[in-house]
Amino acid sequence: MHYTQDMLNYVHHRIAENLAATNRVTLLSRGTDGIDISEVACCARGIRLYLLLPVYSEHLHNFQQDRRMTAFCNAWLIHGSIHDTDTNEEAIAMSCFPQVEKQLGIIMCVQVRMMQILRATSWDIVETIELDDSDPIPI
Repeated sequence: MHYTQDMLNYVHHRIAENLAATNRVTLLSRGTDGIDISEVACCARGIRLYLLLPVYSEHLHNFQQDRRMTAFCNAWLIHGSIHDTDTNEEAIAMSCFPQVEKQLGIIMCVQVRMMQILRATSWDIVETIELDDSDPIPI
């Protein structure tokens, strides 16, 4: 889906406001041993979602094979891909989890590609937002 700049700003705003509303998500990843599901700490900065994974997490092994992931909380579900934080994002990521020592946890960044937001109505309507690779993702 390709958006005009005004619509892209609105979409980024919708994603950011929903990501900011939680600090824990259920994370799903897939690897050669199957699907791994666990609850992890998270922190949003704009439309980036940072996950704090224990160093012994099976998710880390899974992400070496397949960077795609799904995460959800009670208000939304996202599909995206994981990438390691680069130098520019390192300070942002560490500000999310200032109490964490690097040997105790690994911070990974999610690039959101689709978000489904549950609307609290009697009809349980879901709003779906999709981004494609050509949409710029601000840091």
